Amino acid sequence: MMTRAGYAPSRPLWDPPTRPAARIQAVLLAVLLAAFGGVAAAFNIQMVVWRGVTSAEQAFNRHVVERGLTDEVKIWDAAQDAARLPDIRRQILARPPDLLYLFGTTVTLAFANVKGDSGNDAELKALGGIPMIFNIVADPVGSGITRDYGPTGRNLTGVSHSVPLSVQAKVISDLGVTRVAALFNPAESNSSVTLETLNGHLLSHHIVLTRVPVTVALNRGRSPKRWLKIAERLRKTGVGLVYLPSDSLVISRAEAIVARLHQAGLPTFSATEEPISKGGALMGVISHYSAAGLHAAVIAERILRQGVYAGDIPIATPSRYLFLVNENSMRRLRYYPPIPLLRFAEFIEAVADPIE
Repeated sequence: MMTRAGYAPSRPLWDPPTRPAARIQAVLLAVLLAAFGGVAAAFNIQMVVWRGVTSAEQAFNRHVVERGLTDEVKIWDAAQDAARLPDIRRQILARPPDLLYLFGTTVTLAFANVKGDSGNDAELKALGGIPMIFNIVADPVGSGITRDYGPTGRNLTGVSHSVPLSVQAKVISDLGVTRVAALFNPAESNSSVTLETLNGHLLSHHIVLTRVPVTVALNRGRSPKRWLKIAERLRKTGVGLVYLPSDSLVISRAEAIVARLHQAGLPTFSATEEPISKGGALMGVISHYSAAGLHAAVIAERILRQGVYAGDIPIATPSRYLFLVNENSMRRLRYYPPIPLLRFAEFIEAVADPIE
């Protein structure tokens, strides 16, 4: 089913288990709310982002402010530089927040004690006392963040935005292509894990996947002409579609990359919304970032206001998703997906033609 995106945990959102300590906290909070006329002091909410504030964080911040959970969310931006994360971690621990929001796989791995035990790292152990919510993590199980999509049992829960790779592979097969190229940053572990899984699904549809690594250093040094040569080489090898995974480097450079791919006549398929809505990519099966951000904010409210332990809340995944098509790019490329897919499509025209 491809409809407007939404999120759902593996069991009802409104009927969580609570631990004894969490129940006591909830009762105390209720007493305070009653004593002060329903107004409670703002909570200290902080977030660590990887590539600036996305629509997911905008939706999260808007909800927690509107609901009176905080006056302002403190934002730490790693700017796609993993070397910054240890320092950010130390600064956060100097004044621990009531709740910590983590964007993406790289950030979550740096902050969450993924082994689920006390570990040897004093900072990670200290962070275990802070409720944490991860968001926009493509594959929390494959990347080792969680064992499964149920409650983690640790002070950690989260939201995965990714449409199942089996669904993406089926849609790609419906396009009638036999060779697909995927751009990815090898430094982002989630991208490698995702493409390994996607490759298995594509093989079941008799589709060959070629992985094309894109590093920060190489990307900065490549002129538009260089990108065009790469695109033309891919087309000559028989590639019929270029896949853009949930990869921060690829997403942040999507406009420049997509322009050259389309100039070479190669259609693009994105696993996330932004390369389509802002970068001009042709299409993709996606779930809205904003929906993920709002769901994370609802989880935050349960933790802070109701005293629910983060580790008792299942990981949320998209319950619905949609086939998004950039109409400008479709016309430019003269590439029209099969009618059965177009029946489920949502069209956007917001992106100006990036090639001119």
